Amino acid sequence: MLQVSRQIGVTIALFAVATVSSAQQLKDPTAPPEYRPAAVSNAEAVTNLRLQSIQSTAQGNVATINGTRVRAGDSLPPFTILKITMDQVTVRHTTTGGEMQLVMFSERPLESESSTGSGGQN
Repeated sequence: MLQVSRQIGVTIALFAVATVSSAQQLKDPTAPPEYRPAAVSNAEAVTNLRLQSIQSTAQGNVATINGTRVRAGDSLPPFTILKITMDQVTVRHTTTGGEMQLVMFSERPLESESSTGSGGQN
């Protein structure tokens, strides 16, 4: 009888260890995506840039442009990311040297707001 209870105890302990180790492998679905440097070949050169988000992290600002997370210094051919602030990203065309700013928020009013002048409130 003592032998059977000892085997049951060992089985329960092994099951508990297996359960804990499998739970540690789960990824938090609410965690932000992991940063991966842009890996775009010259054949996939970007022509239209669309700034989708800017995030401030402990390692500096990270922007999402055309679905790719980038940091200052990264390359998104044919552009190089020069600077990321909380409201804009500055990029330089590697061939022409021209720079442009991708702005997160536009200052112009929405068309529906501009027609009423007061945001639609009377």
